Amino acid sequence: MLQPEQAKKRFRNILLWMLASLVWPVVALMVVAVMGMFGVKSLWITMGIAGLAWLAIFVAMVVSLWRTAADVEVTPWASLWVLVPWMGYFLVGMLFLEPLKYMYDGKPADKKLPGTWGLIKESFKFAYADLKPASKTTIWYVYLALATGVSASLTVIWMPYAIVHFFVVLALAVFTAWVSIKLFLEISARESGNAPKGDEGELSKRGILPYFVTAFLTMLITVGPMFAAILVSLVIVTIAGIGISAMSGTSSPNMLGILAAGAIPMLMVAGVFIALFFASMVWAVFKGNQYAFILPVLFLEGGYAQAGTPNKGHFKVSSETLAESARIVKNRWWGVYWKNQLFGLTVGLSVGVLLQLVVMLLIAVMNATIGNKLALNVSATLVSNVFEGVMQMALMPLVFAFQLKMYRAFKRTA
Repeated sequence: MLQPEQAKKRFRNILLWMLASLVWPVVALMVVAVMGMFGVKSLWITMGIAGLAWLAIFVAMVVSLWRTAADVEVTPWASLWVLVPWMGYFLVGMLFLEPLKYMYDGKPADKKLPGTWGLIKESFKFAYADLKPASKTTIWYVYLALATGVSASLTVIWMPYAIVHFFVVLALAVFTAWVSIKLFLEISARESGNAPKGDEGELSKRGILPYFVTAFLTMLITVGPMFAAILVSLVIVTIAGIGISAMSGTSSPNMLGILAAGAIPMLMVAGVFIALFFASMVWAVFKGNQYAFILPVLFLEGGYAQAGTPNKGHFKVSSETLAESARIVKNRWWGVYWKNQLFGLTVGLSVGVLLQLVVMLLIAVMNATIGNKLALNVSATLVSNVFEGVMQMALMPLVFAFQLKMYRAFKRTA
């Protein structure tokens, strides 16, 4: 077991090697370019030396990771992930850097967060063991996806049906929310070591409206400023456009001058839009991570049961849910973001990409075997929707298990 100072030193060394491996190619190319400008010959030799230096950096980095593997409880072969472009750095960060950071933080056990890789492994293990019990509920994702596919296929066959399809999709969205809440309650019971009580279906009916109200409030707070920024920018652009249009009505010879004069305010408007949009994007990501635990807070802490009562309206319950989630995340925003991103990366690679490849293969086979265009479109629509349901069936227990484990870890250490 490394001491805090040793862990901090290892963390910095590995991070420096990783940064050097990323920056070195750019530095080497700039040096070669400058040498070329000054007419230096034998640039191929310089490039060869730079390439060998880059290789040496990677070798030193792998050696450093290999030596650290035992201390962070991973196989030494995990150090080779760093050789995988782009994704490898994130995996190394999860497997090596994060445990080292927790070691040198030196927090007591009741304030120490578990490592992301440990949470992911536990979630996969739980989801695999829970596959059969959960299937009684998750099979509804396939049924709902099939219903969506049939309705979408009718739109392909007869376009006016699109109006009916819109309402069908809305109804199926509500039904999907019910299935998700029911599944979440069942998984939360089994994940805590208990058996579901059997009333999860009835409880999920009571939770649908609070769920949608909380989702709406979350969207309003996180994404609302972005839409406001776009709206404000469009209004300013419209006003500027009207002004330029009014000025251009004078005489055509002055048109270029008018447009040139209008270019400056338009550029200023563009600058304001970019600044507002960037700020709203940062706000959306920040608040989105603050509200990462609204589902477990709403349903595991009983808020949904109080919604609509004389003492608490739906919006009051939703606002309290958002506030509690933000309290749990307080001062640990990066930890939530990091864990969610790495879980998404791992799940996307192991399950999502595989299922998408299967869908693409099936559609390619249908393209080669079905000659009728209408039949091909209907078949592709059905297959795509059914596999979307299969993906939900496979992923949702895993997603809920990870969210529950992360929520309990963050709540315990808040």
